[in-house]
Amino acid sequence: HFAVQVKAMNLREAGGGYLLEKVDLGLDGHRCIGDGIGPAFEFDVTMSDLNTEISERQLLLARRVVLAFGSGRPHVAVSGDNVVAATSASEAVAESFGFRCRAHLKGAALMLVQEANVREGGKGRREIAVCRVSDVDVSYSSSPSRSHFEFAVASIGIEDLTAARSQGKSLLTSVASGESPQRLVSVKSVWVLPGAPDHPGYDRGWDLDFQSLELFWNDKTVALLMRFYESALSEMGVGAREADGSIAQVGEEQGVDDETVTSQSGEEVQNIGGDLQGGKTKMQVSASIQSLSATLMRDGAAVVRMEMTAASCKYEGAAQGSKTSGKLGNFVVVDLSREEGHFKEKLGLRDTSQSVVTFQSHRYVSGSEGYPGYDSMLVVEMSSTRFVYTRGFMEELRQYISEEPLIGSIMGMTASAVAESAKKAAGHHRRGQGLMKVKCRLVNPLVVLPADEGREEALVADLGEILLENRFEAGSEGRAEHFAVQVKAMNLREAGGGYLLEKVDLGLDGHRCIGDGIGPAFEFDVTMSDLNTEISERQLLLARRVVLAFGSGRPHVAVSGDNVVAATSASEAVAESFGFRCRAHLKGAALMLVQEANVREGGKGRREIAVCRVSDVDVSYSSSPSRSHFEFAVASIGIEDLTAARSQGKSLLTSVASGESPQRLVSVKSVWVLPGAPDHPGYDRGWDLDFQSLELFWNDKTVALLMRFYESALSEMGVGAREADGSIAQVGEEQGVDDETVTSQSGEEVQNIGGDLQGGKTKMQVSASIQSLSATLMRDGAAVVRMEMTAASCKYEGAAQGSKTSGKLGNFVVVDLSREEGHFKEKLGLRDTSQSVVTFQSHRYVSGSEGYPGYDSMLVVEMSSTRFVYTRGFMEELRQYISEEPLIGSIMGMTASAVAESAKKAAGHHRRGQGLMKVKCRLVNPLVVLPADEGREEALVADLGEILLENRFEAGSEGRAEHFAVQVK
Repeated sequence: HFAVQVKAMNLREAGGGYLLEKVDLGLDGHRCIGDGIGPAFEFDVTMSDLNTEISERQLLLARRVVLAFGSGRPHVAVSGDNVVAATSASEAVAESFGFRCRAHLKGAALMLVQEANVREGGKGRREIAVCRVSDVDVSYSSSPSRSHFEFAVASIGIEDLTAARSQGKSLLTSVASGESPQRLVSVKSVWVLPGAPDHPGYDRGWDLDFQSLELFWNDKTVALLMRFYESALSEMGVGAREADGSIAQVGEEQGVDDETVTSQSGEEVQNIGGDLQGGKTKMQVSASIQSLSATLMRDGAAVVRMEMTAASCKYEGAAQGSKTSGKLGNFVVVDLSREEGHFKEKLGLRDTSQSVVTFQSHRYVSGSEGYPGYDSMLVVEMSSTRFVYTRGFMEELRQYISEEPLIGSIMGMTASAVAESAKKAAGHHRRGQGLMKVKCRLVNPLVVLPADEGREEALVADLGEILLENRFEAGSEGRAEHFAVQVKAMNLREAGGGYLLEKVDLGLDGHRCIGDGIGPAFEFDVTMSDLNTEISERQLLLARRVVLAFGSGRPHVAVSGDNVVAATSASEAVAESFGFRCRAHLKGAALMLVQEANVREGGKGRREIAVCRVSDVDVSYSSSPSRSHFEFAVASIGIEDLTAARSQGKSLLTSVASGESPQRLVSVKSVWVLPGAPDHPGYDRGWDLDFQSLELFWNDKTVALLMRFYESALSEMGVGAREADGSIAQVGEEQGVDDETVTSQSGEEVQNIGGDLQGGKTKMQVSASIQSLSATLMRDGAAVVRMEMTAASCKYEGAAQGSKTSGKLGNFVVVDLSREEGHFKEKLGLRDTSQSVVTFQSHRYVSGSEGYPGYDSMLVVEMSSTRFVYTRGFMEELRQYISEEPLIGSIMGMTASAVAESAKKAAGHHRRGQGLMKVKCRLVNPLVVLPADEGREEALVADLGEILLENRFEAGSEGRAEHFAVQVK
């Protein structure tokens, strides 16, 4: 039996204050003599309370002393497959004899003190914070076949002492479990010799158990603690960068560089990994935490609280690989910045009896028994959670993080590390390395979008059950990964109200080639079930208010030189470098507008107004390093009037697709080709827009009802149309975006895009066509007039020297349907329908380019012989219809204003000799018919003959002049 006592130990600075004072240490032990059973050594260590305080000056002194000793690293000697650390010899001696040790520290307290700067005339001291730890226990026992280590702490706390307001206010508090003795932190480690009696199934084991910790992140105090550290460095003229570099300097003095350390560490990891993979060591690590919460505070007031509960994780490693499993009970985010209001909990479980996340991860050793063909597998299941998105809270949280340098720095480094890891993983995957099988199930995540935090109105999106799974297969073209995503029964509804979307299914199936195979790296198909929804004016207003609550966002555009780089350019560039193909299909969609009775006026029930149907929507996109192709198609579009029995089933809009298979009402194609690529079509960017037949029935009563539907949606809660339209601009003003800024930015974009064309960088071609478009104006369900445009087409070609636009219009017909009898029902139309009513060509030239003709543009128009029947009654009826139809009147008024403004600007340019246009116009025998009576065939017919109009520009002694001539034959 032996005893060691140390009384009144002190640690102080030379000629200065104490860092530690009157510390007692006691050791009591015994050892067995002979070959008896049990440990050869056993002893207990006790220590009195440690109470110390340290200033920034003393912290710097301690740091300099440590640096003076140098930066030592444990020596590692590699012999064969064994890693022998510097402590291995003493451990081996301990193992051969065996021993047991227990140590206990009742409590410790460390106070940080800020001393006044004597050089600046300061006096006194300021207490900043105190850290307290209680009941620290450490034990270690060893025998020839096993060893056991245990570490425990009863409590940890940090108190903020900076101001009277926060005196005694905790920065960190802990709550231990109800066990005896109570333990906040418990760490256990065991090592067992393979083949030993009562072997637990693993050779090395760790068990880490944490109870409850609460962190209060007071921005002012954290900033003061950071200044404490910085002050310690600057007290004697040492900068942060210089101080951090001093460790590296000591390493250099000892002849240790990063490359040596990295090489040595790599050998250690390789040999430790060899122990696992070679079957030498089986390891198990488990960790759990009851709860961990962090409250972010500004000026002593709580802003947000984040809490994680019931988290656990277990790792098992063996020769064939490893397995990691775990769960997270809940993760809660609560808004504490507002005393009143709904939706204070921003994130959390819907059913708290579940775990928010459970997971399993497997890692396999290539070539080992049972290797499945991939290196790892991840299985994740996430229970139903609710996320409340409000712009104000997210903006406030973003601002807090941006103003908190330590949190911002941590998040920035984390994001960089994740991005770098993702980049490396993507490279490994392309080469067929590090393949991971994934099974993921998310159960009905709920996204709540409030219109106003002060009220309960909100849109609620239930994202349904989301399943994600992949598999790996070997085929004739090499290995490929197949993946599938299924989303079942998505819903969108108003909080506590009816559904806007119900039971929508979404499926995604795809695959990617692994390695450097030919073909796109990614290829996937997206399918969606029919979308059937109905919306009332109240729900429309709610959706509009939710949109306005989010704000008016605009895509960021960065201009660099002649290039316009959109926010999506990075992802597009990645896609282009690898190539992929995507196809999406929507079978059908229907939107019904419903008018709800006003409860305040005693109304009941609902009234169906109109339904819009779309069928067979197809979208596809393919990309390779040299070209990309986009295509969009719709089979049919229709709007039905449901307002009255008389018009039940009567279409407001119908469509007739072509006879091709598949039938397509609308087809849009876009292609981008790299200059110099094989099979280059002669242009770098191309668009092709093809429309078939659309018939519009403009029923004045139904259109007025639809307009009242919109106005009712605004007035339901006292919002006027003008006020509602202004709210978007108001949001833009709140974000600091004005029309001048947007116009300026748009101007720069157009200028740079134009620079690409004019600089010969991009050749563009756009073509558009429409088979027929007709509109029938109706009054009280009866047709008044029908206007029809047929066989219209247009083509644009842009290059370095300028651009060319050409097109034609097959016919434009106006028919009077207001009278059942009478002559001259067709008021406007071609005399010879085998001709096109109008053909045109327009050229634009770049000043100073090769072949510039001296003017900026040229227009060539030819109009075939048309017949126009003028009757005063029809024209008056048409004028009256338009004047009584506010929407048509508004559209025509805005169009007229825009044309007048353009003409005014063009006239001003012409006076200054800018924007000159050469015109060649030919009108072939337009016919004007002036009936004496629509009920009879008597009329005067004016054949205006062949009309020619042409101009030219000449330079003379008095300057440039324009000459024009008009001939009527």
